[in-house]
Amino acid sequence: MKHPQGTTGFTVALTNRRATGIAAATLVGYATVFLIVIFSGRFGPLAIDSSWNSAMQSMQVPVLTGVALVLNLVGGTVISGLLIPVLLSVVLLVRHRYMSALFLITASAVCAGAVQVIKTLVARPRPEDMMVTSDSGSFPSGHSANAIVIVLVLVLLLAQTRWMRYAGAAYILLMMWSRTYLHAHWITDTIGGVLLGATVTLLVWVGFSQRVSAELSNHRDGDPPVPPVRTE
Repeated sequence: MKHPQGTTGFTVALTNRRATGIAAATLVGYATVFLIVIFSGRFGPLAIDSSWNSAMQSMQVPVLTGVALVLNLVGGTVISGLLIPVLLSVVLLVRHRYMSALFLITASAVCAGAVQVIKTLVARPRPEDMMVTSDSGSFPSGHSANAIVIVLVLVLLLAQTRWMRYAGAAYILLMMWSRTYLHAHWITDTIGGVLLGATVTLLVWVGFSQRVSAELSNHRDGDPPVPPVRTE
C-alpha cells in the first residue's frame, strides 16, 4: 500500500545518516559544555550562570513560581522518567508497535542512567538558594534531559504536524527555564541536559530506525481497506 507523501511524518524523513550527523553535532556541543563545567565551573558557577541566576531571582512572582513548581513535578523522575515512558509504551504495545515501544524504553533508560553517572562523576554543587528539594549533583539537569527525550521520541514516532514540533520545543525551553527559576540548576546544567538527552536519543534511534520504519510500514500495509463511500 502506498501512502501519501508526508503521512509517515519525521520518522521516515530522519534517516540514519541524518540522525548520526545531528547526534554528532549535539555530542560535540555537550562535550564542550562538559569540559567547560569540569575545568571552569565544577567548584562554582560560571559568569553566565551567576548572571542568569540573578535574572531569575529578579523575576520571582507567584504565578511564575506556580508554573515552575508544576514543571518541577511533571519533569521529575517519577512522571517523566518512569510514568510517561511506561504509559506511552503501553499505548504503542496495544497498537502492536513493539519496536517503537522498545526504542522508547531504551532511550529513556539509557539517558536516565547517563545522567546519574555523570552527576556522580562531576559532583557539581547546586545553587545555594534552591526553592525545591533535589538530589545531589547539579550537572547535567535530569529534568531537561527527560524533556527532550520525551519530545524527540514523540516527534520521531508520532508527530505529523509542524505545530506539534513547535509545542515540543516550547516544552523543552519551559523546562529549562523552570529549573533555573527554581534555582535547582545553573543554566549550563540545563543546556548540558538537553544536549545529552538529544545525543542519547538520536544514537539509540540510529539502532532502531530501520526496524521501527519497517514495523510502521507493515502495520499500515495490514490495515483493513476503507470501504468506498456510497453516493446517492
